[in-house]
Amino acid sequence: MATAVTVPAASDDVRDWARRAGALSPVLAVIALLLVPGGGGAQGGTGGTGTVADAASGLLVLICLVRVVRGGARPLTRAAAVVLGLPVLGICLSAITSHDPAASLPGVARYVQIFVLVPAAVLLMIRDRRDFAVVAWGLVAFALLQGAVGVAQYLTGTGPRTRARTSGPSAPSAPRT
Repeated sequence: MATAVTVPAASDDVRDWARRAGALSPVLAVIALLLVPGGGGAQGGTGGTGTVADAASGLLVLICLVRVVRGGARPLTRAAAVVLGLPVLGICLSAITSHDPAASLPGVARYVQIFVLVPAAVLLMIRDRRDFAVVAWGLVAFALLQGAVGVAQYLTGTGPRTRARTSGPSAPSAPRT
């Protein structure tokens, strides 16, 4: 005689949430890695090499590309493709018409990554309202943690300081004669 074991519905919800979080883990990893500070340097604090979150966002784009290619379906409507294509056109026109187009190429890659590729990848990774909720709660958790770090830095006086506050006299100097 065999007995059937039933699993409560609550564990199905937990499994569904874990499955969704696993499918959305590249997006959640990018959100979490935004908390990792970049190295010191002249170009945006990273020395021109990028951050861990930049690498994770590149990996997110690659994972999304593989999913789209394996799926074989057309993932975006024409309107969505136009909306995502217009910033690329504007960024490229801006670089072409700059004083030094060759020096503008790293900026083109960066802006296309930030304003087109990563948002498109996140859009394609989110399948329904529940996926959106998981990503939204991840952003809320990131914001709360980032806010807590900022408050702690303010209270302890260990946060970043601007050059104007840390060097030079605080009062204007007397005019030279």
